[in-house]
Order: sequence, then C-alpha cells, then structure tokens
Amino acid sequence: MLSEQCNYISKEDVKLFYMGLVRLATQEIRKNGIVIFPHLGYFALLKQADRVALFGKSQVFSTGKYVLKFYAQEKWRRYFSKFVEKRTGTEPIDPREHLLHEKL
Repeated sequence: MLSEQCNYISKEDVKLFYMGLVRLATQEIRKNGIVIFPHLGYFALLKQADRVALFGKSQVFSTGKYVLKFYAQEKWRRYFSKFVEKRTGTEPIDPREHLLHEKL
C-alpha cells in the first residue's frame, strides 16, 4: 500500500522504511517507555496491575505483565466513529472481513 501511495517505489525501499521505523520505535520504547507518532497517536509500554488468579482450586498471586498499547489521537477516533455510523450495516468495515465468514 505504501508503495502505491508513494508512486510505486521499490519493495526494498518500503521494507527499509518500515524496518527503520520499527527499530526507532523499539529504541524509544526501551529508553522512555513511550513513542509518539505525530498526527497518529502514541505507543506506550504499560505494566498491568498485580492480581490474584485461580490455578485449579488454589489462588495464586500473579504479577502484572508489560503490555504495549496504542492510543490513537482524538481526530482519528472521531473519523472512524463517523465512518462506522454511516455504514448501512451490510458491508464490512474491513474488506478482509468476508474471509472470517467463509467456510473452509
């Protein structure tokens, strides 16, 4: 898709761009715990709360794991909310959604 948007640049250039973006995001998350993408939103590394879990018949104290979350900017949320409201209900939001309903 990015290749089409950028007037069909080579697949190698697209791969290098994506891998560079992933490396940069990974470095920022390791250093600061957050990476901000202007106009899109931000990724944050959050620790889940500690909790008590059931393990068979006994209760076990489970420490929280770290989870990577993406928080979209408000304008993106509003855009997709309006997009979903305008649907007639018959067409899928994601064009690949029909694959989930096919019988194999």
